[in-house]
This record gives sequence, structure tokens and C-alpha cells, in this order.
Amino acid sequence: MTSNPKILYAPAGSEADRVILKANETFALVGNVTHYAQVWLNISAEIRSYLEQGRLQQHLRWLQQYVAELQLHPEALSLSPEELPPALRQDNFSLPNGSVLLRQLDTIDNAACGWIQFMSK
Repeated sequence: MTSNPKILYAPAGSEADRVILKANETFALVGNVTHYAQVWLNISAEIRSYLEQGRLQQHLRWLQQYVAELQLHPEALSLSPEELPPALRQDNFSLPNGSVLLRQLDTIDNAACGWIQFMSK
């Protein structure tokens, strides 16, 4: 095969050009996903550090109490109950806790690591 190489030719504007363009778009997309997976892992480390400090739990508890008070007394913000955002009007409104956020972070991190490992082969 290497002793008699052939150069394939297709006229401009042919179906071959469209295939090459689509292949280039696909390679660019794969490159972008790989880049953003690496960026995510860097950001994830910062998020994880913040979550593990424990201050977030305190802020979430405070915010949950504030929301509960706001649901009981929307007039404190000069609002009627109907003017509250829909999510705050629900009786079962709750904020995630730190351990739930860490599990979600683990899931996303695993996907990013898996993608990077898959693409490095």
C-alpha cells in the first residue's frame, strides 16, 4: 500500500467536502468537551473545598429559615402571597444540604474524569 500511494480527488463543492466539514466539526466538538472537562475539574476542586469548610451548611440553614419566615410573612417585603416566586409558594420548598451537593459534585467529576480518560486512549 505504501509502495503505490494514491491521492484521492474530489471536485470542490462535492459530497466529500461536506463529509470533511462534518468530521472537522465533530473533532472540534470533542476537543471542546475535553477542554471543558479539564476546566470543570479545576473549578470543582475549588467548589469542593468551599463545601467541605462547613460554612455553606450554616448559610443554607439560615436561608431555609429566612424562606420559611418569608412564606409566613410575605408582607415583610411588601408582597402579597401571590407575588412570591412560585418556588417559594410551595410548602415543600427546601434547599439541598452540603452532602447532597458533594454527591452531585462527585457524579459530575466522575463523568469529566471518565471523558478525559476515554479521550486519552
